[in-house]
Amino acid sequence: MQRGSLFLCALLLSFFILGCSKEPEVAPKKVNPRLAKSGKKLINEPELAIAPDSSQSLDAESKAANTPVGKANGKAVEVPEAAAPVIPTLAERQQLIRRAQAGDANAQVDLGNIFFEGLGVPENKKVAENFWRQAALARHPSAIQNLQMLYTKPEEGASFFGTSSKGNRLVFVIDKSGSMKQRAGQENRLDKAKLELKRTLGALSPEKEFFIFFYDSVALPMPGDRLLKATPENISKAIKWIDTVGCGGGTQPMTALHGAFNLKAQTIWLLTDGVFSGGNVVNGVRTANAKIGTRINTVAFMERRGEKALKQIAVESGGTYRFVRD
Repeated sequence: MQRGSLFLCALLLSFFILGCSKEPEVAPKKVNPRLAKSGKKLINEPELAIAPDSSQSLDAESKAANTPVGKANGKAVEVPEAAAPVIPTLAERQQLIRRAQAGDANAQVDLGNIFFEGLGVPENKKVAENFWRQAALARHPSAIQNLQMLYTKPEEGASFFGTSSKGNRLVFVIDKSGSMKQRAGQENRLDKAKLELKRTLGALSPEKEFFIFFYDSVALPMPGDRLLKATPENISKAIKWIDTVGCGGGTQPMTALHGAFNLKAQTIWLLTDGVFSGGNVVNGVRTANAKIGTRINTVAFMERRGEKALKQIAVESGGTYRFVRD
């Protein structure tokens, strides 16, 4: 009887030791549910149904694979953990880079995701942004979604030089005076402002409407007299027009701003690299905007000379002021 008890104790002790020696499970890296994929299979991932616009979010994938927590048909449902993202090999990353350099928007989106998540490379949101912006110029829907996620809260919408919008009716009022000819790196100031304008347009979601004024001593409105839906066709036409605009003249934005108010803009972006001329612009904006309540975001571009007026306009309208250095 004593020998049997000793054997049983030894057996239980061996089971205890084996149970304690089991390696703890490592939780898989969670994916960002707001990060959209290109819609194409990156590497050895399970096949998914691809939407017609080549857009498929990671959040949608997880929903397709798993039933949400809670109740389904009156019964409690348990949700397994989302699978960890697949880390591409060096060869696979190099292949994506070659495709991205050749203009493949899907590869640009996937490379942006890789750098955003730090999958096999150091996490670098700036590099991710650059790849997504390239794809957004081709109106890739996932790139547009990712840029919106990167810079703005979902309820805030579009972003121009890091300042966010309110509402869907957006108007850009951009300085094209003589001082905007000055060089800023390899481009003049106007070219650099145009580049950010194009990027912002490329990231607009379809429910947004937009209009553009350039100004010097007079206003230069975009062709047409109304806000346009942010469709690929309208954005493409606007970008072609933007490329035709040159520099020259003074810095008088009020005619353009009155045009923006007449369009019932919900957000106006006002950019200049100098001091306003031709009257008190702060008072003019205050009077014109008194009953409308448009948010006006202001950008001092390369120069702080007009900063005082720009700050006051932004504060009084509930907007944001931003100084942009080269």
